[in-house]
Amino acid sequence: AISLIVGSVESGGGPTSQPSPFVGRALRWPGGPELVGLAAVVVIGSGVALAAWACLHDFDQALETRRMSRGAYLGARASQIFGDLTRGVLIALIGIYVLIGAFTNDPNHAKSLGEVLKTIAHQAYGGWLLGISALGLLAFGVSSIFEALYRKV
Repeated sequence: AISLIVGSVESGGGPTSQPSPFVGRALRWPGGPELVGLAAVVVIGSGVALAAWACLHDFDQALETRRMSRGAYLGARASQIFGDLTRGVLIALIGIYVLIGAFTNDPNHAKSLGEVLKTIAHQAYGGWLLGISALGLLAFGVSSIFEALYRKV
């Protein structure tokens, strides 16, 4: 995301970064558009569920909060909520693009995470949206550190 902001990413990518070849093969199967559409709906639902879970989950059940200072507790909560909310939104966006590919029967509409981030970058306020996305993914990494340090075992 940071590379996209400063413009140092070359266009293109390896075949593993492109979901369209797999979506293209799946669209050619009998009932392919319906199967791809169903898979996309599941991905969208997973993203929405993760975003909702981020806002509603009681993280105190998983962390040993009595060992944490007030600042560590607030940092852990904020990073967990923001990180999971960001991941949920990005996962849902990936699913939306796959669903568009299923509806149009065009695998080129399916996008990887990198392609979704590039699309965000080209929108109005794209730099800001990309920066928020980058901070959210960074927050997920920070929350993983808190979880490694304070996870109940």
